[in-house]
Amino acid sequence: MKNFPKPIVYISKCITFAAVRYNSDMISSGFVEALKPFITPITHCPEVEIGLPIPRQTLRIVADDREMKQLRLIQPATGIDLTEKMTKWVKQTLDDMPEVDGFILKSKSPSSGAYDVKIYPAKGDKPAALTGKGSGFFGGEVLRRFSETIIEDEGRLNDDKLIDNFLKRIFTSASFRQVKSMRDLSLFQANNKLLFMSYNQKYMRIMGNIAANTLKKPFNEIKKICENNPYI
Repeated sequence: MKNFPKPIVYISKCITFAAVRYNSDMISSGFVEALKPFITPITHCPEVEIGLPIPRQTLRIVADDREMKQLRLIQPATGIDLTEKMTKWVKQTLDDMPEVDGFILKSKSPSSGAYDVKIYPAKGDKPAALTGKGSGFFGGEVLRRFSETIIEDEGRLNDDKLIDNFLKRIFTSASFRQVKSMRDLSLFQANNKLLFMSYNQKYMRIMGNIAANTLKKPFNEIKKICENNPYI
């Protein structure tokens, strides 16, 4: 049986790892539980990391402009503005983040959520009715910085097709991180040729030429070509 390198996967801490939600709950996920033995997890709860207690009053993203670009992270019950604290923590955490093969984020969370997070307009000191949806402070920055990495939330990972895609992506990424020479690259291409063909035959052939080193360049130059052209 083939031994696969363990993918490094960032997972919101409230998803099966700890009861750190605002109401002291923990999110159950059969998929994450089954995945744990086969990955190296990295877990955080951004709201706890910036010093909020468990349990705690809920947070809300508030937009100060019609375009919903000037966003603040507010605790409505107390009126406390946590924008600066969260922004600082997000930057430091992602600056220090090691190579990651995938993310599983808490859905709809104003801190961790990547998709469908409620954004409210500001009306004086109190948020008014819902205006739109976007990303949480941490989830949005993850999307910006890790655009080539698979990013999902636990709500979407109840779909068999999305689970299949997620697993293929993280294990292929983990395998590619082991590539340190042209020989490694050639073996990686050979081992994954049928997988690549199932996604896109054109790019599979281009990748085959790169792995065969038809350009006759040293590995470090080939690696730079791949890094600067992520879709070839």
